[in-house]
Amino acid sequence: MNVSDFYQNESRWLKAEDLKGRKHKVIIDKLEVVEFKEKSGQNQKKIGLLLQGRQKGLMLNKTNAKIIATQHGDNMEAWEGKEISIYPTQTDFGGEMVDCIRVELPIPAAADDGDEIPF
Repeated sequence: MNVSDFYQNESRWLKAEDLKGRKHKVIIDKLEVVEFKEKSGQNQKKIGLLLQGRQKGLMLNKTNAKIIATQHGDNMEAWEGKEISIYPTQTDFGGEMVDCIRVELPIPAAADDGDEIPF
């Protein structure tokens, strides 16, 4: 038995590995301001999204918050009940590639106007 398997349900917040390599559509239930201590000892506040029908929520970083705002507006209280897609990927953090979760904007449907795309 691995330590990570034993303690995987300890956190209230999703990790990239929880998504099992797949994209998931989720609905935002409500927002919660979460205060925690960083390794430096300083307190920091972040927004946590609680998700309908899910045991774990999504802790927002600035990138994901801006993507949701692009899709659903700047007023975070208006995000409740809105659908988002999340998926696991990697990002550069301090010169190292680390696992992360990203929010995806929906791709608009193509107009069927008969125009050929010039590429």
